[in-house]
Amino acid sequence: MEKNAAVYDQVDPKDYQNRRYKDQKQKYLFDHWEGFTGSLIEKYAKDATVLDLGCGPGDRSFEMKKYAKRVLAIDSSKRMLGYAKAKYPMIEFMYADATDIPLEKNSIDTVFSIGLLEYVENKEKLMQEISRVLKPGGISVLASTNFYCIPCFFIAVWYKLTGKKRMCSEPSFGQMIRMFDSHGFEVVDYKMDDGLFVLPFHLDIFFGEKTYRFVERFFKMFKRNPFSVVMM
Repeated sequence: MEKNAAVYDQVDPKDYQNRRYKDQKQKYLFDHWEGFTGSLIEKYAKDATVLDLGCGPGDRSFEMKKYAKRVLAIDSSKRMLGYAKAKYPMIEFMYADATDIPLEKNSIDTVFSIGLLEYVENKEKLMQEISRVLKPGGISVLASTNFYCIPCFFIAVWYKLTGKKRMCSEPSFGQMIRMFDSHGFEVVDYKMDDGLFVLPFHLDIFFGEKTYRFVERFFKMFKRNPFSVVMM
């Protein structure tokens, strides 16, 4: 297991599920990306053998199950898996490391990995494993936090000032593209278009969503928003 695996067990699954109710930032990100993510699941899980890599509490695995022929879901948090298994007993959950997937070569049609990449230290090994388990012509759908997003800048400054070590290592857009290229993937599409940045809490309550949607609309004139929090 990767070094951070034990830390993930400290995350409460219900708190993780309900994070979008925490503040306007979390709500905006959920509302912005949920529909698009759902459309990708419907499109690429249909009649397929699917791997949900870094499945967390299992909500997306359950969504995939509606369309897929078979869903396999992996996570390195025993606490998350225990919660997921109790809530969704019809899904095949496995305790494993994403850099050492216990599946045969060429056994998966589609790999979904939403919000895992930034938490994996050995990203090259992760990409090798995804490539190994995918069938020829298989699909990989990855989402990660963007290194150049505004919230990441302030978080990085805070960790630098406090001397604490971060669990995350967010890739940039360029790093993502190079990783795909180096492992033989063809990038057929991507999306970077949320408008989230940092507002003080009291301003976030009253003006958050309107401000984020204004930024979102501004960057619509470009192919992508280089400061988008999420890359998919």
